[in-house]
Amino acid sequence: MKNFKLTIACLAMFTMIFTSCSKEEVGGPDLNTEKATLSFGAIVNDLVANRAQSKQSIADLPECTDDAPFFVRIVLMKDGQAVVGTTENPYRIDLVAGQLYTKDDPMLELTPGDYVLDHLAVYNEAGVLIWVAPKAGSQLGEFVDNPLPLDIDLRAGVKKYVEVPVLCFDDRDVNEYGYLFFELDTNVALEFCFFVNYCPPNQPGRHYTANYSVSIWSGTSSAGVPLYTNEVVFSGQYDNGDYYTTPLCFALPDNAALNTPYLYYEVRLLDWPGNYGSVAPNTIISGTLTKQDILDNFDGDSRVNYEHLQFGCNGTTPPDDDQDDDDVPDDVDNCPTVPNTDQTNSDGDSHGDACDNCPLVDNENQLDSNGNGIGDACDYDDGGGDDCETAFMVGDTSFWDLDINNARWGWAEHIMAGDLPFTADFYAGAGQNDLNKGEKVGTVSVTRTGDNVAVVINLMAGVDINVSHIYFSDTAAPTTNAPGQYGNTDDNPASGKVYNFTSTDGDFWLVVHAEVCQ
Repeated sequence: MKNFKLTIACLAMFTMIFTSCSKEEVGGPDLNTEKATLSFGAIVNDLVANRAQSKQSIADLPECTDDAPFFVRIVLMKDGQAVVGTTENPYRIDLVAGQLYTKDDPMLELTPGDYVLDHLAVYNEAGVLIWVAPKAGSQLGEFVDNPLPLDIDLRAGVKKYVEVPVLCFDDRDVNEYGYLFFELDTNVALEFCFFVNYCPPNQPGRHYTANYSVSIWSGTSSAGVPLYTNEVVFSGQYDNGDYYTTPLCFALPDNAALNTPYLYYEVRLLDWPGNYGSVAPNTIISGTLTKQDILDNFDGDSRVNYEHLQFGCNGTTPPDDDQDDDDVPDDVDNCPTVPNTDQTNSDGDSHGDACDNCPLVDNENQLDSNGNGIGDACDYDDGGGDDCETAFMVGDTSFWDLDINNARWGWAEHIMAGDLPFTADFYAGAGQNDLNKGEKVGTVSVTRTGDNVAVVINLMAGVDINVSHIYFSDTAAPTTNAPGQYGNTDDNPASGKVYNFTSTDGDFWLVVHAEVCQ
């Protein structure tokens, strides 16, 4: 039999005037502007009468505590809407030190009207629930005369006293108060991260950074409780064209023995156009995790290392002879000291674009006579005589922004009707769109007369032009790095020569490419 003190605690709710009225005021208080204040106090009543009327055994009553009440939490409703506190987050009001009534609180300065008290609970200083106002219809609600919800007619200019009976709270009787109680899980979350590579079956030795999704279940199979479903890794492309992902990390529950499998995961390989392309559907790596598996990825500084998974790589990790950590072994990496997972090599020599001092011209020896970082094969100003170089009009959109295949440098310009007349610089040898590597060799001017648009390449003194390619269209440049496919090629250009085009809708895209020589 439970120990039960033959008393019931009751919280008394008082309404007091926040602003007073004098006898000289006529017509009573203004109900639109007057405020009333609610306060809560506690009294103790004998339970004998209630007990005598109840068929419930006193042995079934909740056990009381001697802890002193410290604060209350309430939910006050008006017109069906919560106005003070919510069911998920009842509002806290502290009690006056050593007293059984609440402190003044601005949240309880209310406009007069009809309110409903839907929740009231009392806590000790440690935040432990000790008293609860039971709900009507609950097993313990019959022990009080006024169970919740409790109607409150709150008016200005009137002091009001409303008793709110509360019962001692015993967590063995949580289902008998008429409340929805929640048990809090205080387990610590552990961080666990994935990083994934892909080795295509037709490219032996190639390790690509993979695009993938992860699902995790609580349990040892996908029949368990899902924790994460098809979370996709963040992927992108650097301005130098290299593709990348960041490790995909998860907060996982710490609620199992060290070596007991309690989580199941599936990592699904996804297509990545532009990087490695399409993959076979339903390509999945799955497994279980123990707490020890998760802790193994923490180093001495509590830094989280990632779990490295690989698709089609024969279970191997990227080789140790990978100086630039781009997952491509040095012996097959066309830039072993510069990260370039895509291994792009536009000119076909043995040097990838990321480390080639002349990426668009075959220059196996990488000769750079003047040491300016631009190979002699494409350096306009290397002091070696009549050298030729690729040149582009500088525009507002890089080739990378347009996803032009394998392009390491170059620009397009989206010209609006109001932009004309328009003039832009014409640069040679500006590899990777770095103007510091190149040299200005002229300008490009664009004018319009009606629907006719004139494009003129104006070269600086001492510069000749061998061939030009101009892209002119109302759509963005095609995804190709071959200027000869632009459709406007001139093998006999000259400085100042006019190229005529037609634009009827106002705006257009323009790319101007040429081979210029000293």
